[in-house]
Amino acid sequence: MSRIEELRKKLGIKTPPDTKGIFRKELRLNIPLVNKLVDFGFCHIDPKKFEELILSIFEVFGFKGQLTPVTGDEGIDIILNDPDKTKIIVQCKCYAEEQKITPKEVREFVGSMVHANAKYGFFVTSGSFSEQAADFCKNKEICLINGSRLKKLFLLAVTVENNKKPYEEALRNPTSFIFDSLDSFSL
Repeated sequence: MSRIEELRKKLGIKTPPDTKGIFRKELRLNIPLVNKLVDFGFCHIDPKKFEELILSIFEVFGFKGQLTPVTGDEGIDIILNDPDKTKIIVQCKCYAEEQKITPKEVREFVGSMVHANAKYGFFVTSGSFSEQAADFCKNKEICLINGSRLKKLFLLAVTVENNKKPYEEALRNPTSFIFDSLDSFSL
């Protein structure tokens, strides 16, 4: 049983059947400008605007959050709280698609989680994660979101924002919803 499944079982959360289905096929919306942005890629956005975009995506799913100051952020770009007031931190790296997050970067992020007393962490990049970085995060309460997963998460956020009704139950626990939704995508 994966840590996501364990967490879901522990919290008594069932993922709606349509959530996994969305990700089993190529998700395209009938919104040409949104599709253009996704095809263009997120690595061309100003890093501060990238952080703002990531915060906006999480807010669609019901998180309350704030950006940290540009300097002295102690490795944390966004502080989130889910509806149960669980503290979650986010690190954002606006990298070129071929640029990889290193094990050192994820180790530092784990240190930031401990220091901030955060229960979960999201490490978001427009690039990718090295195999060693991904291995380091196994069995930790960290969701790694690479460029490919970010595109899917963005499209899911647009979908949810335009039609929340089918997702109401899942959005009661947005952390599990995001972990579950992205779990089917490899890094």
